[in-house]
Amino acid sequence: MQVRDAMNPEVVHIGPDATLSELERLLLAERLGGVPVVTRGQLVGVVSRSDILRALGTERAIAEAQADVYREFYDDPFAPSEHAAREDEEQSEAIEQQIAARMALLHVRDAMTPEVVAVAAETPLREAAATMAARRIHRLLVTDAGRLVGILSALDVVRLVGDGRLV
Repeated sequence: MQVRDAMNPEVVHIGPDATLSELERLLLAERLGGVPVVTRGQLVGVVSRSDILRALGTERAIAEAQADVYREFYDDPFAPSEHAAREDEEQSEAIEQQIAARMALLHVRDAMTPEVVAVAAETPLREAAATMAARRIHRLLVTDAGRLVGILSALDVVRLVGDGRLV
């Protein structure tokens, strides 16, 4: 049995120029944790919710570092504590706004992983299952000459075992 016999040929994907906001909406709508990135029919990477979180963490770190520089130069050490608390709250809001603005400018290409684990549709299913186990992954992208033609999940393989079609 080959990968083509078990793969799902309907693959939700996204382009590298989509924004991270568009990606998040797609992941929520399709109830997915990640998707392949395709441009002009060619597989160019994968992107997941954890990639979005990593980008968000990076943007937060940048915004907080900028706020720290601001504080060092402009904070008044003799200001009353309630004034300082109000300034901290205002700075927190400004940081959140800055993160949101920067995230709106980020695209899938900025967060995706360009290295993908893929197999050909002709790959023996046992070999594909061994690759998933060895790489500790739950999905393999299926390609033909660099074009995405399907996806094989561990659940697809388990279904075949459960149906008695794979022993």
